Amino acid sequence: MNKPLSYQSSVPIYCTKTQKEFSVDPYERYFDRVRRQVFSQYYDLNDLRTHYIYEPIIQYIKQHISTSTTGTICEVGCATGRLLRELSLSYKEADLIGLDYSYQMIKMAQQIHHHSGILELDFSDRGSKNYIIDYHPNQHIHFGMAKAEELPFESEYLETIISVMLWDRLDDPTQFLNEVVRVLRPNGKMILITPENYQKAHHWQQFYPTRKMIQIIESHKLKVIHLNEKINITEPLDNSKNAIMWDCVGLAIKKIS
Repeated sequence: MNKPLSYQSSVPIYCTKTQKEFSVDPYERYFDRVRRQVFSQYYDLNDLRTHYIYEPIIQYIKQHISTSTTGTICEVGCATGRLLRELSLSYKEADLIGLDYSYQMIKMAQQIHHHSGILELDFSDRGSKNYIIDYHPNQHIHFGMAKAEELPFESEYLETIISVMLWDRLDDPTQFLNEVVRVLRPNGKMILITPENYQKAHHWQQFYPTRKMIQIIESHKLKVIHLNEKINITEPLDNSKNAIMWDCVGLAIKKIS
């Protein structure tokens, strides 16, 4: 893995991001986005009647990535790191890396997963005043701020890439694919799970419906070896069970050697 360009509050920084880019990036807004991520991703720890919202994603990953792998698994777009924390329970011999372009997300991920203590948040605005995360250090996971289109790895460094809820938000998905091909080892795999909820009109034209996305993926020395068009994720919004229902597609993708 490349050396960080710098560190900010112990967060390794692998990319440049101007002050203007910070100011316009919605994922740098702590109260709007980071708190929402924490609320939804750790909701099951505060309501034992529920389960982790990404449980269907974990099952899909396990179907296609052996838990005995000893390679490096990188989640691109890891947000606050909960998925990697859960994967670390099964992928005990792998090196786990979480990258996100949001400094605020990575800062929160490191707070939760690299330290010990109690994180107590006031979610009165979501009907849950005392929201508690009891966290313990997990040195099995490494985090850093990086851009999906500029991955901080040498060529053929990674065994597996995981990308969840990111593809449809990227500025340049095809450049991300170029990077995937560059950093994956021969026969390496990517698990790509995304809603088809594109943020830009030309991405709708370019990648929708799913068959168009697959055609573009397979034009990049990659092969889609499995498609699941019915991965449903329920994201809780508040304590009264209001939620967003995300209809996602899951793709297991292999680099053609």
